[in-house]
Amino acid sequence: MILEELMLDLMFHLPSQKKLKEFEVTREMVEKRNASVTLEKAG
Repeated sequence: MILEELMLDLMFHLPSQKKLKEFEVTREMVEKRNASVTLEKAG
């Protein structure tokens, strides 16, 4: 449930990021309950 909460927005945006090959959830992200990243705009 924690991962689902962290990844909710990302799971819709990450697939469109062609240059991003992997995404790692770190301990810090879980502790802060924040997995936001700067995403490139598609286009």
